[in-house]
Amino acid sequence: MTAGPVRVAGVALAALVAACAGGGSPAPVVPSPDALAVLTRAGNAAPAVEFCNGLDDDGNGFADERYACVRGAVESCVTPCNSWGTHTCSVACTWGDCAPGAELCNGQDDDCDGRADEDFGCVAGTTTLCDAQPRGKGVSRCDEHCVP
Repeated sequence: MTAGPVRVAGVALAALVAACAGGGSPAPVVPSPDALAVLTRAGNAAPAVEFCNGLDDDGNGFADERYACVRGAVESCVTPCNSWGTHTCSVACTWGDCAPGAELCNGQDDDCDGRADEDFGCVAGTTTLCDAQPRGKGVSRCDEHCVP
């Protein structure tokens, strides 16, 4: 069985292409769902409809480009406490809240809990009084690695 010409709304696809290539423009054609399925199976362009699904539905090389983000994408963002965090694109192709990262030794509140460098021995860049025997009192400075 040989396949006939691909038809869209009753018009042969070759005739549509020829009319456009020759500068003419055929009457507007709205393909039926069956015609779209035939076009897609035939290796022709998919319909120009983009869905939020992480895929390139319209065949232009970009996924979910009509939405705020690509489903499942993760990007850096600035948290409410002005530290770096990440947010993830939801199933609705909208960005989620910016989640803070782990606490770093940098003198800042990276995990947005109101305390800086709490997971370390000291707060980077701070000084504290200490007992510097045998000379008496002294000052200890917390280095960039949060070691007093």
